[in-house]
Amino acid sequence: MKRFITITSALALFGSVSYAMEEDKMDEMMEAPALSVTLGGSAKIGIKNVDDDSKPDADSIHLVREYKVTFGSSGTTNGGLVFGAGMSIIDEHEGGDDVKAVGGSHVYVGGSDGSWKLQFGGNDPGALLAGGIGLADDRIDRGDADVSLSGSVQGVEYRLTMADPQKSSDDWSVGAKFSAGQIGVGVGMDSEDGLAIGVSTDVSGLSTTIYYAKSEGDDSIGGMTAAIPATYTPADTGLVDANDAAQASSLTYTYQVTPAQGDSDYGDGTEVDRTVVVSYAAGTTTERGALQSITGIETLGDNVPVFDETNGILTIIDNGGTGDDPSDDTTVAVYKLKADAGTGIAAAETTTVVAGKWTGLGAKVAIPAGEGTTFSVGYSRMKKEVTHDIGTGSATSSRIELDFSYDLGGGATFNAGIDKDDGESLMIMTMDGKSSFMTKSSDKTTLEANLSFSF
Repeated sequence: MKRFITITSALALFGSVSYAMEEDKMDEMMEAPALSVTLGGSAKIGIKNVDDDSKPDADSIHLVREYKVTFGSSGTTNGGLVFGAGMSIIDEHEGGDDVKAVGGSHVYVGGSDGSWKLQFGGNDPGALLAGGIGLADDRIDRGDADVSLSGSVQGVEYRLTMADPQKSSDDWSVGAKFSAGQIGVGVGMDSEDGLAIGVSTDVSGLSTTIYYAKSEGDDSIGGMTAAIPATYTPADTGLVDANDAAQASSLTYTYQVTPAQGDSDYGDGTEVDRTVVVSYAAGTTTERGALQSITGIETLGDNVPVFDETNGILTIIDNGGTGDDPSDDTTVAVYKLKADAGTGIAAAETTTVVAGKWTGLGAKVAIPAGEGTTFSVGYSRMKKEVTHDIGTGSATSSRIELDFSYDLGGGATFNAGIDKDDGESLMIMTMDGKSSFMTKSSDKTTLEANLSFSF
């Protein structure tokens, strides 16, 4: 009996101690902030019409569908450190193209007061903190931003990003933004001599933003070695007949090319014939008549063809719409149609690395128009200047944006807008071993209307 009482008493004492220890542990757990897991998402459904003169045969109307799911988790240590992680899954569809990806995965730790946060993955370059409008920030949104240090101290928001040390790149980008009342100022810099400055104001709901950016660095410029045909075949009526001064004439140049995807005869890579026919009006016994037409060159459009028959050089010129004034003439393309010594080669695409400088400027105004309704208008431009052993070249592109949004409530918004892009791109044309920069113009108008939702 005594042994039973002793054992029972010991078990009771052990249970009391265990309960007290568990109670202390529970109290400690109750004092620590609770862990949290969040699930969110967004979606978009709409229609887009793209009128791009550089892709005249492309389907212009696109259906737009987008769904994005975001996962997040966070917690706080007993010492006050905030930690967490997140990721996103996205599925996009536009114009028959589907994009499925897992992106934005990141892990972070920081101070509970928001003064600092160290994050691995899922970062935007720090210089973007300065702002950005349309084309103007194209060269600032770049580089590896695997690691970031960000936060807010006494009203100044900052973010420094850099590449993973294991990578060969030494990219870094830093930005800071200060707000005082209705005025905000942002500044950004990066490792490629990039500088960005943004100034914004918000007065009575009317928001305005002005943005400037500049950058330097290497760029890859695509090029083309002027086409030389596989064969050069004068048609039977292609030469002036000394016995018939009234005879019209034509010259036919034949290429053998591999059709590109989208061509009607695209398939197994077999080469097919392409022809260029140069036609003249009736001439004399000593010279041809006036140039009448050139068929087989898709880039003609409304431009002016100039043909050097002796050397077989066809030049396409945009005369700027000012008649005979040569000061605003622009060479659109150059083709070498005549084979050298009877041996032809196909046109060859090339890529050349050049040194470039970019400057961008943008402005945007958002105007409230009743409860939940906003109109905005924006303008941005980007100028590229490049240098190489062959000389210098420059191209300027601009965009005008008109947007409308209406808050439908419950996390739903109707959006509509139009973007007008007038672009220029640089290419390098090589002919007879000589290379030079050429500018190609493009005109694109994009109309879009959609319903967007957030969950």
